[in-house]
Amino acid sequence: MAEQSFPLTRRFMAVHCSASSALGCSIVPSMAVKAAHHRRGLEVRPLAPELSRTLGLVLRQDKPVETGLRKVVEALEGLAQSRSGAPSGNSGR
Repeated sequence: MAEQSFPLTRRFMAVHCSASSALGCSIVPSMAVKAAHHRRGLEVRPLAPELSRTLGLVLRQDKPVETGLRKVVEALEGLAQSRSGAPSGNSGR
């Protein structure tokens, strides 16, 4: 399987340049340094314990949710429920 590359944003490029120039360090998502060419000139260390973040889904109240997006929302809610063991929230849409 080919190594998938994370598209470097301007912000990450600034972090990468600072770290590789010995001007600093940063905590970045692991996907940002997954590709070997993104790690060039850097020492990458995993954090222990691992950090995680909670994401939220934001939808406009004044726009109806199309069928495709509704299925994505339902899948995400089901995933959240399976991970937490709690009943999924109902988006009311």
